[in-house]
Amino acid sequence: MVEIPFNVSARAAILIGRENIANSKGAIIELVKNCYDSDSQFCIIYIDNRLSIMRDKISTQQKDRMILEGINSVYFNRIYKRSGDHYLLDSECPFRYLNSFKKRIKTLCSLYIIDAGDGMSRDVILNHWMTIGTDNKLFDYQTKSSRVKSGAKGIGRFALDKLGAKCTMTTIPDKNKNNNNSGNLLPGSIWKVDWRDFEVGRKTINDVTASLEDINNSNLIDSTLNPLQDFDLNALWNRLGKLEHGNKEELPNKTAFGNFSHGTVLKITNLHDDWNAELVTQVFEDLEILVPPKDIENFRIFLLSSLEPDKYGEILGPDCEDFDYKVEARANSDQEVEITIFREEYDAGKIPKDFFNLESTRVNIPNFPDKKWTRVYKFSELLEGFKDADDNLRKIGMFDFNFYFLKRTSTKKDTERFFYKEISDKSRKEWLKQFAGIKIYRDNFRVRPYGEVKEAAFDWLGLGLRQSSSPAGVAKDTHGYKVRPENIAGAIKISRLTNLEFEDKSSRDGLQETKTFKVFKNLIISIIGKFEEDRSSIAKELSTYSKNNPGEQAGLNGQTESLAKQIIQREREKRSQNSRPLVIPNAAVNTSSIPPSGDSPQNDRDLAILAMYAEGMAEENEKLLEEQKLLRGMASSGIVAASFGHDLSKTKDSLNTRFEELTSLFAPKVIPSDFESFDEFDNPFEFMKEMKRDDRNIAMWLGFSLGFARKDKRKRKQIFLEQFFKTLEANWHETLLDRGITLVIECPEDLKMRIFEIDFDSIFLNLLVNTIEAFKLSKRQGARRILIKCTETSEKIKVEYTDTGPGLPLHLEEPEIIFKPMYTTKRDSVGQEVGTGLGMWIVKVISDEYQANAQLLPRDPNSGFGITFNFQQKYRSQN
Repeated sequence: MVEIPFNVSARAAILIGRENIANSKGAIIELVKNCYDSDSQFCIIYIDNRLSIMRDKISTQQKDRMILEGINSVYFNRIYKRSGDHYLLDSECPFRYLNSFKKRIKTLCSLYIIDAGDGMSRDVILNHWMTIGTDNKLFDYQTKSSRVKSGAKGIGRFALDKLGAKCTMTTIPDKNKNNNNSGNLLPGSIWKVDWRDFEVGRKTINDVTASLEDINNSNLIDSTLNPLQDFDLNALWNRLGKLEHGNKEELPNKTAFGNFSHGTVLKITNLHDDWNAELVTQVFEDLEILVPPKDIENFRIFLLSSLEPDKYGEILGPDCEDFDYKVEARANSDQEVEITIFREEYDAGKIPKDFFNLESTRVNIPNFPDKKWTRVYKFSELLEGFKDADDNLRKIGMFDFNFYFLKRTSTKKDTERFFYKEISDKSRKEWLKQFAGIKIYRDNFRVRPYGEVKEAAFDWLGLGLRQSSSPAGVAKDTHGYKVRPENIAGAIKISRLTNLEFEDKSSRDGLQETKTFKVFKNLIISIIGKFEEDRSSIAKELSTYSKNNPGEQAGLNGQTESLAKQIIQREREKRSQNSRPLVIPNAAVNTSSIPPSGDSPQNDRDLAILAMYAEGMAEENEKLLEEQKLLRGMASSGIVAASFGHDLSKTKDSLNTRFEELTSLFAPKVIPSDFESFDEFDNPFEFMKEMKRDDRNIAMWLGFSLGFARKDKRKRKQIFLEQFFKTLEANWHETLLDRGITLVIECPEDLKMRIFEIDFDSIFLNLLVNTIEAFKLSKRQGARRILIKCTETSEKIKVEYTDTGPGLPLHLEEPEIIFKPMYTTKRDSVGQEVGTGLGMWIVKVISDEYQANAQLLPRDPNSGFGITFNFQQKYRSQN
């Protein structure tokens, strides 16, 4: 046997690199990362595109340089006309000449990436830089200054090929960080490559070479000076320091980094893209979101263009000062996250003092109007109900998450109702247009394409779908407010050292969609949910206050409905020529702002009252419409289930008997004892037993779906409570038995109520389903028991439901939140909400309809879940 080695074609190697870098902007970002990894204090991106753009007027000096760069002098004779020391474009020049000239001068553009970092020695170039896919940064992952290196795959140098066909690298190693064993200083190097050599047919990777030569100059300024091509690093640095705008602070003195005595200059030529002013601006804006909102410590990025020498400068990360909310979340290694919420949306000085004295304000938003509050949550609290079987919460690791919320606009009505601060719509829209979205940064550099505006991954958290499925306004009392992705901008900061599960896709198009990453996404959504809860709670209280205290025009609010009805009645009577005056209750209404009687003032006042009444009714109708949407969806699901149930109703009876029938048919030929020695998976009778269990479950579901919507259940009738609950237990007996749950009924035999049976079904089926699910997820040992107890007094009929399950979490500050629509603690294996969030809301709605005052029992770690209903005696059946 002969062992033979693999070989790789040169073309395959180059294609791997090209597939991993999407475009020229991404390529530049990869090269900027290399500057950071080299411990440089800065990176300069210099685009020398002055000669590559078609101009109406050029100087003699520019013409001579273009000829030196290889442009045929014939072009100038055919396209331009000389005028003194300049050449002017001939307006009558044929289009074919212009087009040919544009293509030719495009090659005159050069792109430079400059740093003053560690540089590379000859050995580093040979052993690491020239090794495709090197693991150097994978194991040597920290720089001498303790920066965590951003690269790891060893293919970032193919960014050079993505930008242009040729590259010249001048590099000088830092004498303080790179020396050989003899103690002698290592020389610098000039490395050159033509990436087109990789595309020559039938070449293997070993057939492609780059040139390498030593240089003796002691600094990059002298080593790269090229008067013919007008490149002078010293002049470039001086020009950067003289920019009147664009730099956040003064440049450091060159002595701070050895006067360019070490570092690297990459010069890329024969560029693939047309580096006009538009593309340069796009790159500048892209690089603004390359760095996180808070500056990278001791690292600055600059961009210059020879075409527009005064336009650009330092690339500054997004800094937001005009925001409504800011949220800072810091997660530690103990699976805890400290969330701090900053409120800047409200003008607290305009809010009346009596608002803060209201009981609902003190109870529902106790820390308002504080501009900031902080609380620590465990991961498990944020992902309520998530069963972490694979230890994914621990695998997430430490991270930071900061985001801003900005309203794009606000109506005058909302500004007055919610006491908002005045905002600048235009500036906010412009800022969000560029910086909106939640982005991920690993070791200070952005992981694309998350949160990238106008890209598919802009809303990678699915906030838009989440909002469209629950489009409630911020002040709606439905626990349904969800933020739009276009209104928030933020950054998640992770690291190679603390978030080991978050690995790049091979295409560098984001992180691998592992189970841990999916759980992480839902954790981020839960953190956003804390902001939504805070904003919604405040808005609901302010909205309620505004309704009850509408100000000048409606000092009438307490009696608005009554007055509106009187006005309507009066108008009806006028039509029948039997009018009477409007009666205003003196004590109940503040009439100081009401105009005196008279036809026009009276009409104005009537219109104001009717407008207030109509507005209140409109809001009430909107709330009812939202509930109706939920109920329509549930009704549709019920209709579909019942329809299929009717089709299968004829098979329901056969499901309960076909196992026995099949066994009796087998009996003459084979019996269960014939398979006693067989493995369980090879025993047909064991398989038939599984079928029997499935048949039983299907039959139970059919019985439930057909029986739940029976017409007689939708009529008010006399119900014996003990009989009702025992029927419920009988229908669920097999399901409860399989799960080891005992249902105990304690009700007087003669206790009966006149109610809609379907309402009691809705209440107690939802409670039963929740208990079964809780027992399923609970790790608590002991008896699984449900108790339904009925008692009667002279004033009420009390029904108490309790179980021995885990109960509501102790950290749930407001247990009554479970009655809000869309609130759920049911999650799938990656922490995504899967419950409908409607079960307990239905329980509360029906309870309120019967004035039963549903009350949760006090939480106790040893007692499980409990709820009581107190029905009035008027529902007691007397027959």
